[in-house]
Amino acid sequence: MKKYSLQHTRSESGFTLVELLVVLSIISVLFAITVYSILKFKQIITVNNVSKELVLYLRDARRNAIDNVVTTNRTSPVGYYIHFTDTAEFPKGDMRWGECDSSGCSDVKSLKAAMYKGVTIDPTCAGEYIYFKSVTGEIVITNDLGNIGTPQEPDIPTCSIDVNQEGAVETLKVVEVNTAERTIKIKI
Repeated sequence: MKKYSLQHTRSESGFTLVELLVVLSIISVLFAITVYSILKFKQIITVNNVSKELVLYLRDARRNAIDNVVTTNRTSPVGYYIHFTDTAEFPKGDMRWGECDSSGCSDVKSLKAAMYKGVTIDPTCAGEYIYFKSVTGEIVITNDLGNIGTPQEPDIPTCSIDVNQEGAVETLKVVEVNTAERTIKIKI
């Protein structure tokens, strides 16, 4: 006959220290991956927004040229331009949007790269100005607007403008201005 003991065996319940450390390390790794992904996503969104804003500035200048919009001086325009600068007042990466009439050219708006923390706007074309002729909207890439905004027409077929987050390679966007096709688009 079997003997049954009324004594209750004690069961160990709970987690060991090793199990807690494993769970905490898994949570830590998942948290680090999540934070990195969120920061990377924020960089990509910022670069996308700056690229889209740059395209809007370019298209707005071209639209004003085609529509022959009256300038701020209330005169008929000769054309509109986008100027990429590298001066003390406008450091590299800043962009000025302006208009030209019979009396000369003047800046109307500016897009400062500093508004977008860590984003660089870097034109890789030979010209300093992207100029849009009135009525036709023809695109000219030039280094000189001339005395009254009638640029000399160099043979520069395209202008690529790199928009990137400083220190990040995977966030690069390229805005391309093509003079022959008269197009302005985000390439990458």
